[in-house]
Amino acid sequence: MVSSFAGVTAVEGDGVNDIIIRGNSSRGLLWKLEGIEIPNPNHFSDGQGGTGGAVSVISSKMLSTSDFFTGAFPAEYGNATSGIMDLSLRTGKTGKREYAFQLGVVGTEFCLEGGFTKTSKSSYLINYRYSTFGYLSKIGMIDLGNNNLPPIFNDLSAKFNFPTKGSGTFSIFLIAGQSNTGTQAVKDSAQWLSDSDLRYFENENHKMAIAGLKHFYLFPGNKTSIKTVVAGTYLSDEWTEGNLMRNYEKFHEYYNVFKYPSIRTNIILNSKINTRNVLRAGLMFSPLGFDLFFREYNYDIGKYDTLVNQNGNSGMSQAFIQHKYRFSEKPKLTLGYTTFIFILMVILRLSHVWELRQKINDKLSLNFGFGMHSRAEAISAYMALIPQPGGEWSPINKNIEFGRAAHTIIGCDYSINHNWRVKTEAYYQYLYNIAESADTTLVISAINFGHGIPDQKLVNKGIGYNYGFELTIERFFNQGYYILFTTSLFDSKFKAPTGKWFNTVFNSGYVGNLLAGKDFQFGSKKQNVFGINSKCVLRGGYRISPINRELSVQNQEVVFDESRYNENNLPAFLRFDIGAYYRINKANYSYTVYT
Repeated sequence: MVSSFAGVTAVEGDGVNDIIIRGNSSRGLLWKLEGIEIPNPNHFSDGQGGTGGAVSVISSKMLSTSDFFTGAFPAEYGNATSGIMDLSLRTGKTGKREYAFQLGVVGTEFCLEGGFTKTSKSSYLINYRYSTFGYLSKIGMIDLGNNNLPPIFNDLSAKFNFPTKGSGTFSIFLIAGQSNTGTQAVKDSAQWLSDSDLRYFENENHKMAIAGLKHFYLFPGNKTSIKTVVAGTYLSDEWTEGNLMRNYEKFHEYYNVFKYPSIRTNIILNSKINTRNVLRAGLMFSPLGFDLFFREYNYDIGKYDTLVNQNGNSGMSQAFIQHKYRFSEKPKLTLGYTTFIFILMVILRLSHVWELRQKINDKLSLNFGFGMHSRAEAISAYMALIPQPGGEWSPINKNIEFGRAAHTIIGCDYSINHNWRVKTEAYYQYLYNIAESADTTLVISAINFGHGIPDQKLVNKGIGYNYGFELTIERFFNQGYYILFTTSLFDSKFKAPTGKWFNTVFNSGYVGNLLAGKDFQFGSKKQNVFGINSKCVLRGGYRISPINRELSVQNQEVVFDESRYNENNLPAFLRFDIGAYYRINKANYSYTVYT
C-alpha cells in the first residue's frame, strides 16, 4: 500500500513487507492503531525490533482512512525516527446487515457487519481469515519442498461501535493473530548421507493480540473534544532450530521465546479556541511487561550459552502539546513539543516539531518543517547478556539511550486542475546518538539493523545522515481511471566506529513507482464493472560489502572486506504487476472475481 509513496521502498520478494523510509532502517517505524502504539501487526514477523513480516494481521476490509508520515511528524507521535503508520478501524454500517466471503491463494476470509437492530445506531464489524497454503499444498497446487511445513496463519478483527445521546461514542476493538511455519526433518538416516540438510528442522510461532476500549466525547459548542483509549496488547515470538540425532531425537541448537504483555492508555484533548488557534494535547502511559529467553549451543565448549534470560516490568510515558496558529487565511504555523520517558532506565527526552504552511493561492502551497525525534530499542536489546572478560554474562547494554533524528523538510504542492496534482519535497535527516559497537575496529551500527539483538557492548556514539528529493505526479480517480507516478533520489551514509563513512545497507539511491488503473462499466444500468490495475517498480539494489577473496580462500568460507563496507550494490530490482477484476452487482448481493 504505502510502498508506492515517494521516498518509500520495500524489501524485494513476497515474503516480507518491511517499510524502508528515506534510507532508514525499518526499525524506526512506529505502528499505531486507534491512537495507541501496538506491537508488530504482521504474521511471520521479522524478529526482535522488526516492524515487518509476510502478511498483515489486519485485513484491509477493516481499515478506514489512516495516516502515514515520512518525516517531521506531529508532536503526538513519539518513539519513532523514520515514519509513522497510524491505522484506524472503520465503523460497521448500521441498518441492513452485510456478509462477505473471499477465497484466494493466500487465505479464506469471512466478514460481517451491520446494526444490532434495524433502528439501532450501534454497529458491529467482524472479520476472520485463515490461510489456504496447507490445503493448496495437499492437493498439489503449490510445492513447498520435500520437508517444508506450510505457512499457516489465522486472524480475527472486530470493532463494536456504541454511540450515545449525551455521553459520547464508545467503541470496543479487537485484533488477534497467530502464525507458524518451519522445516521438518526427514527421519531416515540413509537419506542424510546424500543431503545432510535433511536432518535440519526449524519451527517458528508468532502470536499477537490487541483488545481495547475507546471513548470519544464532543463537548457542547462542538469546538472541544476528548478521546480516551485503554487497551491491552500482547506479542509472542518463539523460534527453535536444530538437527535430528541418530536416534531421531531432536537436538536444539537454538531456542528463543520472547513475550511482551502490556497495557496502553492514551488521552488526547483537541480544542479549537478560535478561527486562528487550535490546541491539541495528550498523555500516553504504557506499563510494559517482558519475559525473554534465548540460548544457543556453543560447539567450542560443548554447552549452551544463554544470551537472554530476563523477565520483569518496564514502562513508557509520553506527554505532548501542539499549537496550530493561522496568521491569516493563507499562512499556518504548527508548533509541537513532546516529553518522552522510558522507565526501564529512567531516561527523559524532550522532542519538538514545528511546521509552516503557506498557501500562495488556490492551486499552490509551500511547506517547511523541522522535527527532532527519538526511538527506543526493543527491550530484548537492553536485556541481552554479553560475555565479559572474566567469563560472566551480564546485560551491559541496559543503559543504552535512544537513537535520535533531526528531520528538515521543504516542499511544494501544486494542483494543476481538479484531477491532477504535482508534489515535490526535499529533505535532510541527521541521525545521532545511535547505538554502535564499542569496538573501534568494527563497523557495526544500529543504523543498519533490521531486527535482532546485540551480541557485544554498544555505545551511543553513532551518527549518520539521509538526504533526498521526491516527486509525485497524481491523477485522481475520475472518469474511470487513475495514474500515480512517484520517484525519489536519495543518499544514506553512516559513520562507523572505525571513524570512516560508509553507505548504509538501505542506500539503494533511487526508487520509482508507476501505478495506473481503468474501470469499464457494463450492464443495462452500468452496474457491473471490469477493472484493470497495474504497477511497475524500479529500485536500486541494497548495499553489500565486496568479498575478500584472499581471506575467503584461507578460511574456506566467505569473508567480506569490511574496509570497503557496503561499497557494492546488489542488482537493481524491477517488478511489474498487472491484475484484473470483474464485479457483478445485484440488488441484494454482489460478487467479484480477481486475477
